[in-house]
Amino acid sequence: MILVTRDDIERWASSFEAKGELPHLVARLVYTTTPNNTEIRFPSGSAVFLSGWDGVVNCKEDTRFIPKGVTCIEIGTDKNPKSKSDKDYKKRKEDSLGFNQIETTYIFITPYIWKGKCDWIKDKQALGIWKEVKVYDGIDLEQWLEISLPTSKWFASKIKQTL
Repeated sequence: MILVTRDDIERWASSFEAKGELPHLVARLVYTTTPNNTEIRFPSGSAVFLSGWDGVVNCKEDTRFIPKGVTCIEIGTDKNPKSKSDKDYKKRKEDSLGFNQIETTYIFITPYIWKGKCDWIKDKQALGIWKEVKVYDGIDLEQWLEISLPTSKWFASKIKQTL
């Protein structure tokens, strides 16, 4: 049963609260879909304005959305995900903040549908800078929410207040 659709996610993403709460949503998705010993750090709320990665995960095994090992995540609520992802990718390519890029998976997350994401992934993966490059858009977030019922219920009640 789908409690939150991609359309719900996109409507919510345009709200003021989404910028500070999207990392919290992703953190809850990671908590509920990875092993208990997964280490995560996702600044949210007003902490999203601090410098640094939007999220860092160290997962001990491969899961549907988070691979084994260290994953560094950038999150954008801009309606033009390509522009935001290009900016974030360039910034982290130049300064990974101490993470060994070739041993680290890079993920960009947007709440909007990004039709060109596969080409973007292919182009960035071909550069050979990161272990792996992934993008999760609104469709992926809907599917991730579907396998995390606790997070889906929490988020559905949260966005009903916002919408």
